[in-house]
Formats: sequence, structure tokens, C-alpha cells
Amino acid sequence: MNFSKVVKENLALQKKSITWLSEEMNCSYQYLWKLVNEKENKRWNEDSIQKACKILGLKIEFRSEGR
Repeated sequence: MNFSKVVKENLALQKKSITWLSEEMNCSYQYLWKLVNEKENKRWNEDSIQKACKILGLKIEFRSEGR
């Protein structure tokens, strides 16, 4: 699943905004908005993913596809 989509869905579930998340992550609203909405070829980096996961209570799990 797309990480931006997961972030967007979890913000909605938690009734939180991109503004709130950007403040918690200590990054600009504009930068985070572009990440979440997949604009201007912005991509999540490892640090941003870890921060978002910690703040939103998400866990990333890697699994093999039935091999």
C-alpha cells in the first residue's frame, strides 16, 4: 500500500490535520502537504517515515509474498 495514502487515512481516522502532523514532525506544512498528496515528485525519506509512524502510531511490516 502507498505510504502517503496510509498517512492520509490515519489522519482522517484520528481527526487530525496535515497542519497538526507538520508541527509534530517539525517540518513545513507545504513540504508535508506535497508528500501526503504526492505532488512535485516529493518522496518520503526514512527519517520522515519514522517520524510519521511514531506520531501516528503506525508500524511498518515487511512480508514475503508467499515465497
